[in-house]
Amino acid sequence: MSKNTLSSDLNASERAAMNTNGSVVLVEDDAGLAHALITLLEFDQYEVVHFSSGERFLDGITSQDSQMTSTTCCVLLDLNLNEKRDGLQIFKEAKKKLLKKLPPVVFLTGNGELEIGLEAMRSGAFDFLTKPAKAELLLSLVRKAHVRHAAELIKSIECSAFVTRYESLTDKQRDVFKFLVQGLANKDIAEHFQTSVRTVEIHRSSVLEKMGNISLVEIGRMYEKFKHEL
Repeated sequence: MSKNTLSSDLNASERAAMNTNGSVVLVEDDAGLAHALITLLEFDQYEVVHFSSGERFLDGITSQDSQMTSTTCCVLLDLNLNEKRDGLQIFKEAKKKLLKKLPPVVFLTGNGELEIGLEAMRSGAFDFLTKPAKAELLLSLVRKAHVRHAAELIKSIECSAFVTRYESLTDKQRDVFKFLVQGLANKDIAEHFQTSVRTVEIHRSSVLEKMGNISLVEIGRMYEKFKHEL
């Protein structure tokens, strides 16, 4: 296994996630407004997926999972959908279906809906815009949402790679791993397990190799960052 394998894997995955102009999922039941937004966004080189209702958006989440969770994306969601559930209810349902994987959501609100917009942000929305929004303001917010989602994707990729490598460790290697990330010396670990220093050295070497031959300091940093996923 080559040196810095984990870092190389992550860099390749990050490049794959970022190798796109990004997409926008538009949930808007006003056909005229939807057409105008699609034209604007496509002119700015975004791929647009349009849903004419919140229900169709929820029904389509399964088929859109890959697009919304593997490439940079954001959701533009009309707050006032002419159906049983408003945009805020659709948003909360979408969060349940995608758990932590829902891309940043920007609400499109009408005049006089400041409080509802703030409620949406308290519920986890990225931001909200009052219609009619200026084109440059909308595009600026969409770009910021994509930057946020790119960071979330990279963190998810790092986490997945780290967990996969950790799960490749044997039970004994995991025991040694937990002491290594605490900064204990080989001698102290050997005393704890009542074994030889040489045995610990062998386990340590295997742990470092399986974790990608990155530094123990970096492994410790990533362990603290992602241990809740182990």
